[in-house]
Amino acid sequence: MPIFACRWPNGDLSIVSAKDRADAICRLDEVDNAETSEVFRVSNLLLNLRLGDDGKFSTADDELFGEVCGAEIIARAYPKLWGTIPSAGPDAGVAIEKAVREERERIGPVVPSVPIDPTLRSIKAATDMPDALLHRLKGRRDPSKR
Repeated sequence: MPIFACRWPNGDLSIVSAKDRADAICRLDEVDNAETSEVFRVSNLLLNLRLGDDGKFSTADDELFGEVCGAEIIARAYPKLWGTIPSAGPDAGVAIEKAVREERERIGPVVPSVPIDPTLRSIKAATDMPDALLHRLKGRRDPSKR
């Protein structure tokens, strides 16, 4: 199954397997409504997690992603940070912190679509559910994918 990355407006990142982008948005609804986020397919996923003594997983130091995967995600989802990393010299920490702040502010608020169907519109207003999930629950395909 394809792998998708979701770059949330606040700069956070989620990874999900899904059959297509609409399915990824439906699955990501467990976190938040991803229809106003950047959701893109990742071709090379390598994720490193460490099993702690407490039985919980944590990131494996600075090697969360494999080299190819990390570069693919950073270049696509965080272009300001990507442009800073190779050129950061002695003041690398300051330059990277600035790029991270800019990345967190780069994607401003995006207004989600409003369904035409009045029932779906009222459900969306009450739940902030993505259109793809609304249409799936109603039992019909998302009309934008026809």
